[in-house]
Amino acid sequence: MTFNSLGRPPAVYAIFPPWPAALVRSVEQALQESWRALLQHYPRVLATLDEDKITDALVDIMIDVRKRESVAGFTPAFFGVPTRDAKHRDWTGKWIDQMPDMKVPLALPRPNVAHDNHDAMFFECKVLFGKRQLRLYGDDGIERFVDGRYGWCMPHGHMVAYVLKAPSDQPHPALTTHFARTRGKPPRTNGKRLAVDGSPTVVEPAACSNTRDIVATEHLRTAPMLVSGQNKVVLRHLWLCT
Repeated sequence: MTFNSLGRPPAVYAIFPPWPAALVRSVEQALQESWRALLQHYPRVLATLDEDKITDALVDIMIDVRKRESVAGFTPAFFGVPTRDAKHRDWTGKWIDQMPDMKVPLALPRPNVAHDNHDAMFFECKVLFGKRQLRLYGDDGIERFVDGRYGWCMPHGHMVAYVLKAPSDQPHPALTTHFARTRGKPPRTNGKRLAVDGSPTVVEPAACSNTRDIVATEHLRTAPMLVSGQNKVVLRHLWLCT
């Protein structure tokens, strides 16, 4: 994508290569470490049940974790400063104010990507409490990666749940059940609505009592069209518990 093409949807594009697994794990571990610090030092923020306030505090802690280099690999040498609600355009270029809840960029640009601003780990965060359950998590979270609003250059993205009170705090059974549930007329499963390809898979064990197994789900994006024809995005689900 070049400056002259801004605002015009590309007919096809080549997806960026995935980040090395070690970098992905470093960011996840930094997020988990930040969550533990939030539980210890900011209980009043959690008590608000406010997604934006919780995310804002979590990002502040992650910035400090990066500066102190307290998590292996999550350092200024490898990563830029985490941000909240950084604005990006969608894949069409028409909507320029798409705002994933969290973004972690690389410290140095990769030579094999077309646009550094889109080469990042993007996180969409949702509170699981009371009526704010998995339907919102799917419709206002997962779906934004599937329809080309968030992380459309990347082959992977992240969903984060702040599990404050939910019927299940285990992502694998909870997501499996949610994807199988039918709704709408004619009945369609949530899995079909979210273009799930396959079943949820545990990819990393829980790091501590306040985190859960990291689960990956694969989705066939509805937009945009990829040069390779492999229109898949892998979402990693981090559930953080009190």
